Amino acid sequence: MIRRYLEYRRLGLGLSDLGAEILAATHPAIYLAACDVVGTLEWLLHPKRRQRARRVLHGLFAAVGHPQKRVRTLPYFRSWWRLKWAQAYIPLSRIENVEKLVRVSGLEHIEEALEGKKGVIVASLHSLWGHLAAAYLIRKRGWQFTSLRKRQRASLLASRAQEMIFYGAQPVFLEEGEPLGGVLKTAVQVLSRNEGLFVYLDGIYGERQTTVNILGSVVNLREGLLGAARFVGTPVSLASVRTTPAGIEIVLSPLYPANSESEKVHIFEELARLYESYVTNSPHSLPLGKFEKKLVAKKNA
Repeated sequence: MIRRYLEYRRLGLGLSDLGAEILAATHPAIYLAACDVVGTLEWLLHPKRRQRARRVLHGLFAAVGHPQKRVRTLPYFRSWWRLKWAQAYIPLSRIENVEKLVRVSGLEHIEEALEGKKGVIVASLHSLWGHLAAAYLIRKRGWQFTSLRKRQRASLLASRAQEMIFYGAQPVFLEEGEPLGGVLKTAVQVLSRNEGLFVYLDGIYGERQTTVNILGSVVNLREGLLGAARFVGTPVSLASVRTTPAGIEIVLSPLYPANSESEKVHIFEELARLYESYVTNSPHSLPLGKFEKKLVAKKNA
């Protein structure tokens, strides 16, 4: 165990990553219990984090028209660890354990897309944990998915930890500020082979931006590799992932065409509505990161 931890440190990873790999070998009930224990300990030991979470959740509830005098934060801490460590559990655990932990709806939409022989794009926001949907599709069905990523050190790419970091997807690396044209060609090739492409539309890549209204605030989302869809005629499914009392739920939307500018704008608008619905129905599954903090700050400005 110590040797494994030292190896993780050499790779730039930490104790949390090692814990995720260890829990991937356990039954889902043990996994969920461990996540809840860690979440509870963090909630107890870090009052400042509790206060920050309460402020952001309070602001989000007010933004959707459901202000609350008392905001519970413990469910948020427990959900965060369940979703954080699922990035290792889904690709590394036994498939029967994954099936017990994860419930999926909308899988037929991905099947429909692949039957069309033009690939499929699964798109999301970081706050919706959409990469876990791609991880499940890779693990459960063996479908190939490619994802745009920041460049990683060579030692990590040669280690078993890459399965956890990239959740089974084939990474395409791009430096921040580097032109997107080169990897767009790669994305088109991926879709032409009838494979999958996973994209975050609130990422840092891509010059083309689309302005949408989310919770009454103006937000700029980036097209990124979504632009590859129009070259192949690839449909897009929007993904969201949340925790439930029994485990984790993945929802994949019906397919959207992305062959024209107006169709792409419609996808961004639907993603904005999906996020707003998520805030209303699954607020404690939100990561409460920069995206949520910016939304609350804009509302309070």
